[in-house]
Amino acid sequence: MSTFSLRSLFPATPYQKDEDNYVGRLQNVRVDKMRGVVIDGDSAVKMVWAAKKIGEKLQISMEKYITIPPKYHMFLAKVRELQERLRAGDKDAEKQIKLLFQFRVDEIINFDDAVGKKTIKELLRLIHPFMIRTRFFVGYLRMTANALACSIDIDVSISLLMVLLFVPLVDFFKFTEPDNYRQIWGYCGTAPLPDDLNQFQVDIRNHQPGDLHELPPIASFTTPIKIETQVLMALLMEPQRPIQKSEILSRIKTMARMTREPSKPLTLAAETVLNQFYKYPGDPKKYRLNIDDLPNVRQQLADEHERCMRDIETCPYLGDNRPIVENYVEELFKQSFRDLAKLEIGMRLLKSMFPAREMNIVPASDSPLYAQPSPDNFVFPPLSPPPQDEDPPFLLVPTDPCSPIYKLVPIGPAPIGYETDPAWNQNASSINGPITYQNEEFRMYRIAD
Repeated sequence: MSTFSLRSLFPATPYQKDEDNYVGRLQNVRVDKMRGVVIDGDSAVKMVWAAKKIGEKLQISMEKYITIPPKYHMFLAKVRELQERLRAGDKDAEKQIKLLFQFRVDEIINFDDAVGKKTIKELLRLIHPFMIRTRFFVGYLRMTANALACSIDIDVSISLLMVLLFVPLVDFFKFTEPDNYRQIWGYCGTAPLPDDLNQFQVDIRNHQPGDLHELPPIASFTTPIKIETQVLMALLMEPQRPIQKSEILSRIKTMARMTREPSKPLTLAAETVLNQFYKYPGDPKKYRLNIDDLPNVRQQLADEHERCMRDIETCPYLGDNRPIVENYVEELFKQSFRDLAKLEIGMRLLKSMFPAREMNIVPASDSPLYAQPSPDNFVFPPLSPPPQDEDPPFLLVPTDPCSPIYKLVPIGPAPIGYETDPAWNQNASSINGPITYQNEEFRMYRIAD
């Protein structure tokens, strides 16, 4: 690869037309070359944050695979020091941060030194000779990265997440029968996957989604699929990526074979569905699938698939178009079921790859609570951990038991834009009262209470 970076190693979207050449190049990359890739401080923070959040969400531990180097804390301290200049868009401050703080991937991710000189292909052959090929492994690596991206509320590139999960997935397949995962590759059936993959019954009809572009044109086609399911199908195409309404409507237009822009009533109906079910916490103008609701997503697709096939069968107006419409709608659903299965498998792998969590990957006293990292200006609220030998003065306790408890509070005056942030000491009048913070409901308690 001419310019070696994480994006060239693991692109955001899989190669379609040139997949064979991509896999051929990738499998000959040495592990040492991957671990030596340099990332900036913002990417390092996002990588650590993603590991921390998925650990909290799934109650798993990534301690074995993650190291927090001293330079990481120095980077955060420097950002705090330069925060006002960074907020003002000072290019010299931004340049100073970027030049002073760069990280090799293996400063954060723990690689096995014994395999450094081996290529990715050679490493995979050590796991199961001739049973795990690069295409298979990278496909499942992307599934887990996409599932992780769907599970966190900050925008982290798939390239970063794939390298974050590379070593854990290698370890997972050392002790797992790959045939179980080989047989579900490309699954696009309506039935949910069994808990025990040994019980999975292979049916070739559920592994062959067709190419919608190769289907013949349909005269006067009106989709029988309800708008709420069309929205769901559009989101499933790239579930890991928060997308704007215009892109969702464009996908709906393509699926429904519209010759003009969606009508105003259809647009309003789509907006209603998006705002009710798919709001993305990180950006009010974007939407994303809720990965915690996958069983209901499958049920919704299955019910709508059954209804559509029944309506097509009994519709008196289709005439000679009936088999063409039936084939087209069937292929639409197959693609959506395949997209859903990838996400389900990715979540299953995430939950299976790591041991149960016993402690946070970063001790609470070392884990700053900061706002969403910005790739453009590195702006984080300047938070300070409590002294090592003292309890933190406040707790932000969520009303949702699945949300994290924040044990750190900032010190000093709040920076511009954070004057009303309930985590700051000067807002002590909120103690014991309800607080909305980062779109979640909390109560603030003093430790002494």
